[in-house]
Formats: sequence, structure tokens, C-alpha cells
Amino acid sequence: MKKALLAATALVAVLVAGQAIATSPTVGAQRRNQMNQSNRDMRQAMKLIHEAHQLLAQALPVYDWKRIDAMEAIHAANKELHDALEGVTAEPAPQLDRNGKPIKKKRPYDGDHRSKYSPDQIAASDQKLRDADGRIGDAIAKLDNADPLYHGERADAITKLRNGQDLIKAALAIR
Repeated sequence: MKKALLAATALVAVLVAGQAIATSPTVGAQRRNQMNQSNRDMRQAMKLIHEAHQLLAQALPVYDWKRIDAMEAIHAANKELHDALEGVTAEPAPQLDRNGKPIKKKRPYDGDHRSKYSPDQIAASDQKLRDADGRIGDAIAKLDNADPLYHGERADAITKLRNGQDLIKAALAIR
């Protein structure tokens, strides 16, 4: 009877321990969950960056190229995040024309004078820049929550987004 009681106790102990092991996530599973959450945070940040880029594109061309520079900075940040999620580490080869020279992208125009537009149009355009700045701030907050182990792309993206915010503030200061 004593042996049966010991065997039953041992069986219960094994079953309880097995249940605890089965219900508690392992270190690998915890790391996967953390990375999945980081990926979600980065994808949400990319969505916010895309929205900010669209708002900047819709603004009037009256910001002495600061708006365009901000668009380029946040586009570069979005590319960093895309590369981090896709695991891309090498820079793509530059596009060449038929003579073998790099193709220069034409920049959108941003040199109109503010007097060409009504005060309401200017105010609406300024609001788009402020909204874009807010979206960029939200994206930076999402990226701050993401795992830092992305070969530096996350940190580079945050730096580029902050540069974009500085350029938006400079654009809004133009009168």
C-alpha cells in the first residue's frame, strides 16, 4: 500500500509538473511572442509613416523645399523599417540610364509663394503638416516599443523620422 501511495503521489507530481510546463511558455516561445509584437509595432509605425507622407504630399508647395525634404526623410525611414522586417541588409544597385549613369529622380515642386494662396488654404496646408508631425510622433513611439535587435534599422529609422519632424517644424516656421 505504501508503494502504491508513493507511485500515485509520484504520478500526480509528474502530471502537475507536466501541466505547468505545458501551460507556461518556454523562453523560445516568449522570444517569438516578443518579436511578433515588435513586428506588429513596426508595421503599425510604417502605416503611420505612410499616412504622414500622404498628408505632406497633399500640402501646398509653399514651404521652400522643407516639405519635400521631410517627405524624403520619412520615406527613407519607412524603407529602413521595410528592410528590417524583410531582413534586407545590402543596398540595392542604383538604377542606371542607357549610358550607365545613375538616374536622377525629379523632385516635386515646392517653391510657390504663399501670396498665391488664400489664408484658409495656407491654414489647411499647415494643419496637414501638423497632422503629419503627429503621425510621425506616434510612429516613433511605436518604434520605441519595438525590439532593438534589427541590425540598427529601427534606430536609423527613428533618427530619420526625427529629422523629418525637424524639417516639418522648419516648414511651419516659414511665413
